[in-house]
Amino acid sequence: VRLWDCRDAKAVRIFDNFKGPVNSLAFSPNGEFIASAGSDGCIHIWSISKGTKFDTIKWEEPSDSIDRNVWSLDYSIDGTILASGSGDGRLRLWDAALVQKQTTRKGEHFEPHLSTYQTRNTKILKCRFTQRNVLMVSGEISAKDGKK
Repeated sequence: VRLWDCRDAKAVRIFDNFKGPVNSLAFSPNGEFIASAGSDGCIHIWSISKGTKFDTIKWEEPSDSIDRNVWSLDYSIDGTILASGSGDGRLRLWDAALVQKQTTRKGEHFEPHLSTYQTRNTKILKCRFTQRNVLMVSGEISAKDGKK
């Protein structure tokens, strides 16, 4: 993943050491972090100023999960929630403030996972917070129902 300065067409940061393709990126609203996700089923949080990995969000996949790809990421307007949409049809909400250590709550007392919403047969391809913090989700209906 490269972060470019478009004024002079130069890469200003390179983030590497991924275990597979990166499918999605999201900037935190405060400009301090980039979240990345892909085929490894993890979300990586990167410090923009240092150019290093800050933390990784991992979770146990349910036994019915056949697609570990995270296809979409987005931060809430205030940056406290990070949403992830996956190929397994699950929308997961994460406590971004806790993961990025921007709260007085301690990680050993709280879990970063806030909630999971399961679609019936829809691979989640895009999730996006609106300016009013409403979360929109779009995807693709699975072919196993005979519909596309």
